Amino acid sequence: MAKTTTRKNQPGGEYRIRKYRPGDCEEVFELYRSLLVVHADPEDWFQWKFFDNPYVEEVPVFVVEHDGRVVGMRAALPLRFDVGGDPETGILTVASMIHEDHQRQGLFSWLVAEMYDYYAERAPVMSIGFPTAYSEDAILSSPELRSKLSIEHSVVSQYPRYVRIQRPETMARRKTETPVVHHAARFGGPVYRGYRRFRDARVSDADGVTVRRHQQVPAKQLATLASRNKPPWVHARRDEQFYEWRFTYPDFDYTTYTAHRNGSLVASVVAGTRTRGPTTATHVSDVLPLGANADRTPALANLLRAVVADATDSDLVMAAGSTMPSALLRQFGFFPDYSFPLAHVETQRTLLARPMTNDPIDTWTINGMELSDRSNWGLSFGTQEIA
Repeated sequence: MAKTTTRKNQPGGEYRIRKYRPGDCEEVFELYRSLLVVHADPEDWFQWKFFDNPYVEEVPVFVVEHDGRVVGMRAALPLRFDVGGDPETGILTVASMIHEDHQRQGLFSWLVAEMYDYYAERAPVMSIGFPTAYSEDAILSSPELRSKLSIEHSVVSQYPRYVRIQRPETMARRKTETPVVHHAARFGGPVYRGYRRFRDARVSDADGVTVRRHQQVPAKQLATLASRNKPPWVHARRDEQFYEWRFTYPDFDYTTYTAHRNGSLVASVVAGTRTRGPTTATHVSDVLPLGANADRTPALANLLRAVVADATDSDLVMAAGSTMPSALLRQFGFFPDYSFPLAHVETQRTLLARPMTNDPIDTWTINGMELSDRSNWGLSFGTQEIA
């Protein structure tokens, strides 16, 4: 779309979509506060995502106006990715909000289409999102959007998350329509804690590996470690600039854990903790190295043990994607969110990755990689948690 504003008559009256302007900030913050429960102040969130972000050339936000008021918005977050070993720019869809008085007007689908048209003519080569079931259904059930977004060449796949329950009583407070889950969480705490101690004791630590904790992310060290072992699949480009910015995200408090053998850095985990409502969760946000090597899994066992040991005040410890070996997570008592008991209380997420182009395509290939193949994607929790 060459222009940045457009008008459309809907059942609720006339609406206009346009690019964000500096004077919109207070109305955008008001909308944000009314629809999302977050730990960080929306001004800090907005500053970090769209002004501190080293990959932003313009504020990537579209707003919906009605009678001169902002009643909706959709935002994207530019990031750099390694695709087939080369850097490429992609956008991560991070916020779509429609005021409750203006929902069911087709505004969400309209925003998606307008933003896609705008960026299809610009630098990003792909769009990545982790929609809830509601947003996913709105996109996939629309023939117009399926065609425009090249869904037939996209990745639409389960994005698994893994949860270790630190405090079983937390599950009793979470919404569930399955009474057995509620009562098991309420009365089975001692049994579960015994099971968790049993699982922890069966995991062997790596010999000769020491773990260090850092309150500030050692950006240069982690960037060097990341550069030594780059996997072929699509992942966030982990250079020093990335680490200096990414883990200043104001919604989390981050701690970096590094594993050393004979004085050399061999693995790392960045863990982030936040409180939303009654629940405090610690995320295994970033894991290095990404690719397989002989030191990786044994060293990660030491690091994961340190993370869960420090998370005594958290209700949950969570991991996601494929960066932390799922077998190791299961050894430490993590459950996948798609199976019992979490399938009844956790909201599952989908990875939706699609090409950014208005040109017809036969296959989605960049730098020799077929990106419509799910196995060519390896996105960490650190990517999903900022979406």
